[in-house]
Amino acid sequence: MRVTGSMAIRAFLRDVANAKEGMLDAQNKSSTGRAILRPSDSPREMSDVLRLRADKSEYRQYERNLQFAQSRLEFTDTVVGGLQDMVDRVRFLALSAIGTTASPDTFVTEVEGLRDQILGTANSAFQGHFIFGGTDGDTQPFTSDGSGTVTYQGNSDIPKVQVGLGSSVQTQIPGDQLFGAGTDIFQAITDLVDAMKSGVKANIDAKLSGIAAAWEGLSVSRSRIGSLINVSDSIKNEMSALSLAREKDLLELESSDLTETLTEFQSYENALQATLAVGARISQLSLLDYLRSLVSG
Repeated sequence: MRVTGSMAIRAFLRDVANAKEGMLDAQNKSSTGRAILRPSDSPREMSDVLRLRADKSEYRQYERNLQFAQSRLEFTDTVVGGLQDMVDRVRFLALSAIGTTASPDTFVTEVEGLRDQILGTANSAFQGHFIFGGTDGDTQPFTSDGSGTVTYQGNSDIPKVQVGLGSSVQTQIPGDQLFGAGTDIFQAITDLVDAMKSGVKANIDAKLSGIAAAWEGLSVSRSRIGSLINVSDSIKNEMSALSLAREKDLLELESSDLTETLTEFQSYENALQATLAVGARISQLSLLDYLRSLVSG
């Protein structure tokens, strides 16, 4: 095939463009520190990079879920600790009513006030959602008829969040389990109030077992919450290790070797210089051919 002048020029321009593109890629790799700038650079490795990036995004969501679970459990631990203190105060007042020479109903007002406080605490919310309603965080879990009878409006479902493929952690204990473990806290206090109002110390003493059982139920529930916090801590450590491993793999795939990149840049620069030199020679020959054609013509 006869190579014309225009064909030579097009080949020259193509070689110049390729050399400049190679230099630009090498420069971008050096400045960004990334070995893969586009999928076409290495389809197989780019597939691995995209998979690792997806894993990284997924882990971030799992980490956010776990952080939410931990924060909620820690908040609940504090709330249940406060409930224990209030129930303990009720028990102290009952014992005081038994041991005093004053009328036992002297302590009724404070005990009723503590029952109201416990009810308010049972309706505590975290980030705008009730924490003791099971999986129903939008409905107030406990309501009172005003006479001391409290009704649970939530459900018994265990609230959980996903922290991995097929892995989840419990974020709460439903209110019917927390406040009804062993005995119904509200009913136990109401029974104690009635005993105090009767003025019969033997009746008060008989109701102390219900208060003790209520406190013990809270203690058991708080231990469960502590165990859930420990589990979430363990998952957090495992998740951090996996996340770091994925980050390392991604860095190894994406990071460019500076020495290799500089060598690549120099190679394309040399190719460009050589191409330009050849182009200059082609231009001279083309001019001579043109002049010869004029003379021969």
